[in-house]
Amino acid sequence: MFNPARATTAHNSSRRTFLKHTGTIAAASSLTGAAIPQVHAAGEGTIKLALIGCGGRGSGAVANALSAPGGPVKLIAMADIFEDRLRASHQELSKQFGDKIDVPPERRFIGFDAYRKAIDCLGAGDVAMLTGYTAFRPTQLGYAVEKGVNVFMEKPFAPDPMGVRQIIQAGEIADNEFATYVHGTKCAGQFCVWGASPINTRTYHDQRIATNNIAWKSEPEVNPWQVEWNVLLDAIRHDRPHNEARRAAYADLASIMGRAAVHSGKVITWEEALASKFQFCPNVASLTADSPAPVHADAQGRYPAPIPGQWSEI
Repeated sequence: MFNPARATTAHNSSRRTFLKHTGTIAAASSLTGAAIPQVHAAGEGTIKLALIGCGGRGSGAVANALSAPGGPVKLIAMADIFEDRLRASHQELSKQFGDKIDVPPERRFIGFDAYRKAIDCLGAGDVAMLTGYTAFRPTQLGYAVEKGVNVFMEKPFAPDPMGVRQIIQAGEIADNEFATYVHGTKCAGQFCVWGASPINTRTYHDQRIATNNIAWKSEPEVNPWQVEWNVLLDAIRHDRPHNEARRAAYADLASIMGRAAVHSGKVITWEEALASKFQFCPNVASLTADSPAPVHADAQGRYPAPIPGQWSEI
């Protein structure tokens, strides 16, 4: 997570946020957050959310946001490519949170451009939640940065090197970063575990990560998903910088390198990956419901599979 005026750190093992001229970005195992000087909620004013991608991860992030302390938060817009998924999410969230879900039909948007309409419902200090398909994330982030709203972004953040660079560029516009280190030269540290319930932050006597090798752990236990939202919204309310875009993008690039190496059977260097212009779908920003599919089956109905030595992905 990161905020441009002063760097704060927080993690939610599956969410992250981002912003532009005065915005906020949060990052954790699947999020990113950042806040910039003048984009904030005035006093104890309500922070409004727009959910873009209404699947389980997005709905879970909404629940975390609405449970954060410090002041009122409301969901005021929703967007998805599929109407049935948006409808199901809206019904379930309304049952759980009542009037904190203030999304009338005119603020429920369907289609490839729905994210724009949802973000347009927000103002300074509000949060666009990017929790849909990874391929669209860099484009959606760019628009949110352009509009000057805060962003909460699920991981993975980009599917290819071009997308990683887009995220880094947007992060540069917002001005700070935060990094979490798991392994040092002398010992290992643990900050969160994917899929875990509340967990302690801990360090180990050496590189061995084991319950009988713990040197220190925090008390009391905390829920990393909830903490990230607590810190992100607190940064917005108090004008503190919070930005993790670069760290989040680089983490994605490392996994992209691994995938490319396995698919191609070649050694992939960091420099090659970062400079690559490879994209799975170059026209992702202009896709509509009528666009041709980016991948097509052959005459036997089979889709191309990576073959080491023949496949190129970087």
